[in-house]
Amino acid sequence: MATKAASALGNGLNRTIQVSPALQRFLGVGECSRPESMKRVWDYIKDHKLQNPQNKKEVFCDETLKPVLGGKDKVGFLEIAKLLSEHFPKAPKVPKTPKAPKIPKEPKLPKEPKSPKSLTTRTVAAVPDNGVRIFLFTRPRSPWE
Repeated sequence: MATKAASALGNGLNRTIQVSPALQRFLGVGECSRPESMKRVWDYIKDHKLQNPQNKKEVFCDETLKPVLGGKDKVGFLEIAKLLSEHFPKAPKVPKTPKAPKIPKEPKLPKEPKSPKSLTTRTVAAVPDNGVRIFLFTRPRSPWE
């Protein structure tokens, strides 16, 4: 049985794919995964002290980093992932197979509404030998019944 880490190596974001020529020159490899490329860019930024000391959310781009990050002089750290995604090819969309049509269910019969016990009345009837009911009276149902 494969471990979770071994099964995740070649799937989704961790899959190594061909990158753009600009990113190939920066990384020095032709294929790389998205997380690995992001890690290498951040390592380069930290090694060359390109982070703005007054505002740690900004990164100054040197001549090596500019082609990778869209030719900008400085970028926000949240923009880096977006700018790096342009260097990875988009996977072609595979058309989905149509689902089987649903079989309609038989309509359910409506349920009779239930009345509260306190409002229910009880009818007392006398039934003589001929089978005809004679209603004598009705009274409100007590809550203790």
